[in-house]
Amino acid sequence: MAGDSIRSVDRALDILNAFSTRDGPLTLTELSRRIDLNKSTTSRLLQTLEQRRFVTRLANGAYRPGPSLGRLGNVFRASLQFDEQVLPVLQRLTATTGESSACFLREGDMRRCHMRVESSLSVRDQLEVGMRVPLGPGSYGRVLTFFEPVGNRVPTAAAVIATAGEREPKMASIAAPVFGQNQQLLAAIGISLPLFRFSREFVDRAAPAVLNEAIELTELLGGDPSYLKEAAKNGFEIHDKKP
Repeated sequence: MAGDSIRSVDRALDILNAFSTRDGPLTLTELSRRIDLNKSTTSRLLQTLEQRRFVTRLANGAYRPGPSLGRLGNVFRASLQFDEQVLPVLQRLTATTGESSACFLREGDMRRCHMRVESSLSVRDQLEVGMRVPLGPGSYGRVLTFFEPVGNRVPTAAAVIATAGEREPKMASIAAPVFGQNQQLLAAIGISLPLFRFSREFVDRAAPAVLNEAIELTELLGGDPSYLKEAAKNGFEIHDKKP
């Protein structure tokens, strides 16, 4: 009996996870297909979820997320501590790549270094937390500019951007976007390094690490990482101004 109850909970959670910000209401047939469960069992689970207001059944018979999920979402957002989620991500990035990592936030036509983890290497980018620089140049600025409007987040775009010699002649960086609730762009995270350590081979190694941490942080902050996972198929962009 305990096993049956656990399976029912798992299947009910599968139903809730079947909804996406990219969808409208879903029919019983579509939900059953997405969770690979027969329609009669899916229907029984939906009845229970509807009673507890985790889903809402519309007049046409389709289902959408219910108000209980909205309440839990508010509880989740209230419990989030942005910095507590970001710091371990940056620490892993620096440990994985050996380079300094950072989180940038957009402030109008500027971007601010919100958090940073320094590389142990003696030659590294020198940028203090709290420093504000023009939005445009560099991979962080490109990410914060391109992914800000919802309409610019197109599946054919690469999610990781690398630049060399763009903000500073002797520096390079690699960055990716982080999304929150309702696919709101929250930040750009990435790494920076001296130009002499930058190469296509380095980007091949480091870009996947940056993207994986952006996906992880997006999930931790309540965002939908499906765009980033899809964009991973498009590789990365490199903007190289090296002499």
